[in-house]
Amino acid sequence: MSRNGAWSHRQAEQIDVAGHQWTRRTCLIFASFLLQAVSVDFQKQKVHFMDGSSQKYNQLLIATGSHSSPLKVPGADLQNVCIIQTPEDSSKILELATGKNLVIVGASFIGMEVAAFLSDKASTVSVVEKKEFPFQNALGPQVGGVAMKMLQNKGVKFYMKTELSELKGKDGKVSQAIVIPELLILGEKTQTGV
Repeated sequence: MSRNGAWSHRQAEQIDVAGHQWTRRTCLIFASFLLQAVSVDFQKQKVHFMDGSSQKYNQLLIATGSHSSPLKVPGADLQNVCIIQTPEDSSKILELATGKNLVIVGASFIGMEVAAFLSDKASTVSVVEKKEFPFQNALGPQVGGVAMKMLQNKGVKFYMKTELSELKGKDGKVSQAIVIPELLILGEKTQTGV
């Protein structure tokens, strides 16, 4: 990667994905990581980039990336509620979560990666997810079930088919996360009840 964070054409020609060598000519352009694409000429099979360069392709995969949705619950504006969008956000979360009780909302790729990484750094890690299994929409319940079991073996607690309904604060920071449908309070001292 170059100093400004953009990939050079030479680096783009040499990427290795899952053990398969890809070239710029083959079929894969990582728009958000390699070069910023600005247009595609489908007739000429050519992608035009922000830096003025272009590249012909045989097959094209457009990967636009994703972004986190902000929480829409009371208490979402508390100081220690974080959304991962940048490497700096990741560093902040590591700093805030180390030795603390952590609640992760969402069990897809980013949420599960955070749970795995922080499972031995946070005091406790709890994952709250609307679906029955992690990765359910993307990879299905079988893969999600295996991933969930692996993290449960590392001490991660899962609250599936459950939604975050409110964050309660003390001194401007989260002290409790309340989820539904059953009454479940995740806080300094985790308690469950009906």
